[in-house]
Amino acid sequence: MTHITLSWQRRFALAAGVIIGLWLLSGQAGWYHFMRLRLHIRQLRNDIATLRIEREELRVRTRRFIDDATMKERVAREQLQLGYPDEIIYTL
Repeated sequence: MTHITLSWQRRFALAAGVIIGLWLLSGQAGWYHFMRLRLHIRQLRNDIATLRIEREELRVRTRRFIDDATMKERVAREQLQLGYPDEIIYTL
């Protein structure tokens, strides 16, 4: 039967290694926190891409509204409920 005995220096080094390893895996500077930040960055990049598409659609719609008289009339009729003086406007 062999007994493995560790000197106090080895025990201390092992305990320090375990503590450092746990610290690296958890806490504000840990691996888990780092992975959560990477996921958050990925989500923010997706949100930015979606907002860029939406912004471009709004730019196109704004240009169309500025340039197109038919679009102005449609918005005036639908959203502002405006019409010509001899028209009767029905709201459903």
